[in-house]
Amino acid sequence: MELKWMKRNFTHCLLSVLFTSACSTTTTNLPSPLPRVVSAPVDDKAYDYVRDMQSAFEKKFFIERDFKGKECNIHLTMSKEGVIGDEMQAEGYKPLCDAALKAFRSADIPPAPDNETYERFKSVTVDIKP
Repeated sequence: MELKWMKRNFTHCLLSVLFTSACSTTTTNLPSPLPRVVSAPVDDKAYDYVRDMQSAFEKKFFIERDFKGKECNIHLTMSKEGVIGDEMQAEGYKPLCDAALKAFRSADIPPAPDNETYERFKSVTVDIKP
């Protein structure tokens, strides 16, 4: 039970760090540099997959001026093929959440590279903080 919580927490933290860094730039249509320090050990497949998801999201997400300083937390599920589930849950600043949901729905998320990576990312919460 504790290991499952740790894996979920690690995944949430990794996605939060990467997507928050993605939103910190003023030009979201270009890939943002990934953070240099991640507090938990990251295997290359997981890191690469998050980077690929982040890039797909960034291509569809544009930061509006009024999003600065606002937050949105989105819980989503996805298939092994990278298809985002229809029932995403969003909490936070509604215009930011709406834009992020739209971006996730239209993003070309790549398939998970293997079963282990898929299991880590099939149900995640992403923090969006421009």
